[in-house]
Amino acid sequence: MLPLAPSFRSLTDRLLQELISLPSNLAFKLASQPWIERGWLWPRYQEACDRHVLTHPLTDPLDQSILTALQETGLYVTSLEALGLPGTLPFLAAAQQVSQELDAIAQQPSLCPKHTLTASAPQLMQHPEVILWGASTRLSRIIEHYLQLPVAYDGPSFTTVLPMG
Repeated sequence: MLPLAPSFRSLTDRLLQELISLPSNLAFKLASQPWIERGWLWPRYQEACDRHVLTHPLTDPLDQSILTALQETGLYVTSLEALGLPGTLPFLAAAQQVSQELDAIAQQPSLCPKHTLTASAPQLMQHPEVILWGASTRLSRIIEHYLQLPVAYDGPSFTTVLPMG
């Protein structure tokens, strides 16, 4: 059997990646259709908001200003230092380690066709600071007040984008 030319292999690998992404892309496009959003998703969201009762007020003035900005503009920009969450320095050190690990893994020739690389659960479990920082009660309360719904922390998604040559 003849070996495939590098450009053909690259094209087939990219097509394979697109094929693998097809279910999630399809679900996203379907869920973002106006008739689904307005007719089904939005009414259910409104019902959930009406039923939810906030039990913990935001007492920190910074948290209240974050919430106000989110409600008015949908955006709030600050530094991690100003945010002042406990465990930020260990979180940053651990995140840097995970990033370096992903960079090292990305150098493997077998990953050439991939366009992203995500840290696995076992990789993240070796760095609990990354997981615990995002589970901050303070962050959860700010998010809950913004969404007006209970929140559940599912853990971090640590992804790096690989250059496509």
